[in-house]
Amino acid sequence: MKLSSLIQEDSLIFNLKASTKNEAILEIIQTFSPDKKKNQEIYDAVIERENIGSTLIENTGVVFPHVRSAALDDFYIGIGISEKGIETENNLGGMEKAFLFLVVAAHPLKNQLMLNIRSSLLKLLKTDPALFEKLKKPAGRDEFLSILSTLKTPQKLSLETVMEKNLQTISKEASLKEAVFKMVNEKISTLPVVNQENELLGEITPQDILFFSIPEYALRMDNFLFIGDDDPFEKYLMGESEIKVEEVMNQNPLSVKKDAPISEAVILMLKNGKKHIFVMDGKKITGMISQKDVLKKILFI
Repeated sequence: MKLSSLIQEDSLIFNLKASTKNEAILEIIQTFSPDKKKNQEIYDAVIERENIGSTLIENTGVVFPHVRSAALDDFYIGIGISEKGIETENNLGGMEKAFLFLVVAAHPLKNQLMLNIRSSLLKLLKTDPALFEKLKKPAGRDEFLSILSTLKTPQKLSLETVMEKNLQTISKEASLKEAVFKMVNEKISTLPVVNQENELLGEITPQDILFFSIPEYALRMDNFLFIGDDDPFEKYLMGESEIKVEEVMNQNPLSVKKDAPISEAVILMLKNGKKHIFVMDGKKITGMISQKDVLKKILFI
């Protein structure tokens, strides 16, 4: 489905008159319906969502104000372009200029479509940054419509939409010291272990390292007073540079095929008590999805 096919002619505003973010949102929403009361209700709901957290997509010049409501009987979408840009707050406490406002109001059952619209914009940003800039600052209405007609919105939400793609990895020959260094410095809680072909061999987590470090007898004890005063991490500290990742890693990490539905990934995480799952293309790892990703990119948006 083309994104342009979802937008009514009246809901495409090429030159916004607004000078603030809220004014821009209202200007677009006023084109949704001849029912002014309904438009006001949509606006109030969108602003309530904005007050929870800005929908500015950082460093893109794009704002994605939206709302999901069971009271909505239709799918509303509108786009507004600000030629000079409108100062808009981001979620880091700063301000950025926004040029493109994409406003969506939908029933919760249309959530996948709403997420895929956002995804199609981000995909254009990654695959063709120059064209993305033209979309924000088109030379004219015809150019804008032409670019918009190239954007396709898939019907189903894919794992690619939600997963983290730029993963930190480690080789099985690396030392435990290197693994700990990476986790601390990159602020991550898992490292996929891969070979030179980026094939997944296993994973190593803080839990794996701690289980290795603590003496096995201590794990069987209920009274920790009997453990003694010796350093409980002596095993790790004495061999952190010599012990290899392959000696400690989990050789059977949880994974899912890249074309699997998101629901499968979530159910596998829950059934196996895991907070993340790797996304695979054959034997090669293409990304990772976590419970936090699902909350942030599907439920919270």
